[in-house]
Amino acid sequence: MNGSPSSGPPWSYRDAVWPAPLSNLAASFAHFGLHLRHLLNPRRSWPYYLLALLPVLGSAGLARLAIDDASRIGTFFQEFAMRALALCALGLGVGVFREDADSGALPMLLLRPRAVVALPLGRWLAVTLFCTLLGGAMVLGIDATLFGTPFSVSSGYFVRQVAAVVFGAMAYAGVFMAIGAWFKSGTGFGLGFLLIVDLIMATQVESLARLSPAHYLAALVQTLPGKELAAAQTADQIPGALLGLLGLAALGCVASVLRLRMDPPGA
Repeated sequence: MNGSPSSGPPWSYRDAVWPAPLSNLAASFAHFGLHLRHLLNPRRSWPYYLLALLPVLGSAGLARLAIDDASRIGTFFQEFAMRALALCALGLGVGVFREDADSGALPMLLLRPRAVVALPLGRWLAVTLFCTLLGGAMVLGIDATLFGTPFSVSSGYFVRQVAAVVFGAMAYAGVFMAIGAWFKSGTGFGLGFLLIVDLIMATQVESLARLSPAHYLAALVQTLPGKELAAAQTADQIPGALLGLLGLAALGCVASVLRLRMDPPGA
């Protein structure tokens, strides 16, 4: 009463009940949800929507050309559509830790006990899902413009396209996240990776082609020459290609975790 101190025992922070630390999995999904909401904001993501629209517009022009070589469809999808998907993953993946540090102290305070794993894994999940959604819309748009032409996509090739988008998004997200973790100029190194490793080494240097997502994507989407659309690789080549893309995704995530263990956020 009248502002006099309480006669009870003094209060201490030790009396507070603090929430238990999140597990690695729970913290990763918490970070995933945070970033996915951020990525789905049109004000932030509209450049990536436009980038995914470009292959659809390109396929509309391709459908009107009097071409008689179905191999151009596979080349178009691999070199144009999948490059657009890779650029989306590049723009979203290389800034993972810089953006997390700039986003404020709250995510770090909430996830710090598990940040070394939660930050890269949560961001990888968010970038992968976002790029998969963009790629899925892109595939539907491309196939719709080719419908009714001599190169209408068969159901079997459509499955290959979907697999290329899903597993390609996983691989590119992991690779570019690792590049952003290890190099300050992540965008420059990422573009260098696309040019040197993904474009040149994937076709010219067989021993290094396994480091390139494009090497495995080619096994999924390349088509044979001729007047009918047919995949260049047989179905037994698909499991190896998918495992290769998963391996690149895993290597990227592990490399990012190792980088954070060397320099923990908030330390």
